[in-house]
Amino acid sequence: MMLAEFPGATKFAMNCLAVAGGFFAGYVLGAIACWAVDKWLFARRSPDAAKKAISVLCGIALALLIAFLVFGEGSGGGWFGGSGSDGSGTGTPENGAKTDPNAARPVDPKVQPKIDPSKSHELKPDDPKVRVTFLGGDAVQGDRFYLIDDDPIPKTFAELKAIVQTRKEASPATLTLVVLYPPDPRQRIDPNSINVAQVTSWAESLGIGVFKPGKM
Repeated sequence: MMLAEFPGATKFAMNCLAVAGGFFAGYVLGAIACWAVDKWLFARRSPDAAKKAISVLCGIALALLIAFLVFGEGSGGGWFGGSGSDGSGTGTPENGAKTDPNAARPVDPKVQPKIDPSKSHELKPDDPKVRVTFLGGDAVQGDRFYLIDDDPIPKTFAELKAIVQTRKEASPATLTLVVLYPPDPRQRIDPNSINVAQVTSWAESLGIGVFKPGKM
């Protein structure tokens, strides 16, 4: 068979010839350099063994340089370091097709975006709900800042969580926590206080809707 039938083999053979030619050229250039040094620099004849060694080293150096250029990564066509059909290395193992690194990735349907119930939840008349009145001023008894529904006894945060958690587990639908404040200004709490934030944040983390009818 002719080498022309195998493009890869033909290119490999031509690369080998280029390397051999590089060695020969380097050898000749080394010999010329030794002759010039003897004639113009030292004005005397150097040992033949030394000149031959220098010529061989020059030939090897030029051959290695040419080998690096013709057999380097991405140009060997699959013989020495070729990384794909075009040497770019961006193809897939299956079909060599290039992939776009900036292409959008498919969205996992199991991963749902987080929703802030305090901003998106809407209260319907028949929705299961628990009313929490946040106390302040002289209405606070120790660490009891919360009234639940119509119960007149203020509750601590731990007691509130236990009651709301029980309501949530017993509710057939999404439970809604309704935020309320006392009508008496002397008993109101700052709506931005930590006592309000910790309750609403905790409820939202459990999937409980938070409805804020307004800051009275």
